[in-house]
Amino acid sequence: MLKKIYLITTVVGIFLIISSTNLFGQVPYYVIDTTFSPCYQLQFTECNDCDSTIVTETILIEGCPCIVTYKITNCNCPEPRTFVEILYIRVNINFPPPCVVLINKVHPDFPELNMDNYQNLMKDIYDDIFNRLFDAVSNNYPCPEMQKSFYYLEATCKMVCTVGLSAPGQPDALLWLPKYCTPTGCCTTEYQYCKNPDGSIVRSVIRTGGGVCEGTQPSEPCPIPGSGPTAQQININGIYYNVTWVNASECTAVCIPIEW
Repeated sequence: MLKKIYLITTVVGIFLIISSTNLFGQVPYYVIDTTFSPCYQLQFTECNDCDSTIVTETILIEGCPCIVTYKITNCNCPEPRTFVEILYIRVNINFPPPCVVLINKVHPDFPELNMDNYQNLMKDIYDDIFNRLFDAVSNNYPCPEMQKSFYYLEATCKMVCTVGLSAPGQPDALLWLPKYCTPTGCCTTEYQYCKNPDGSIVRSVIRTGGGVCEGTQPSEPCPIPGSGPTAQQININGIYYNVTWVNASECTAVCIPIEW
């Protein structure tokens, strides 16, 4: 299957180009939106004193180092709440078997993406992030008096851009870039934690909201592939990658129960 990944070089993107000018000349590059998506913005109307930051870290999923970039904010709503939104996930495709296995799991019919398997990958990453965030403050939340809540929100309809990346001096990579589809509703997943006197952690996960996913369109276009000095590039954590190929999933309903 890894051989199949290397052979795919010209999957045609179906969307229009977003271009800008990078610091090195008149070369168009794709700009990733790093603002919170509309479902979060609706929540923030009830909150104040929010502080936001973008974090990039490596999270091990099924033995594969996934380089995850996400946005995190802490707000008073009026009780303290922590919101996290994953912006994109990057995987080096020449990493030994664990990453190949993970890629094949998300793309059982490569390069087509299986949305259920992608959603399970996202769930595993959110689990990891929230578990670690709570571990750092767990002594402040004894059961049953105090609980800490973390949230992520999704549009009822989602699509995913799968992007092949190449840059001088960097390993070839695959990028999962999620986008919501409009018109849309929202669903909310809330993680609640507290710590027992014996040190054990109590966790519950609640998902609310939902809606249909018919006649929707992606909120933004995917990057488009190309080659040569005027090809579109994409800036990932300060590295300008060439976009070697792109596959865009369909807009798919995602506000369904996930087994934890």
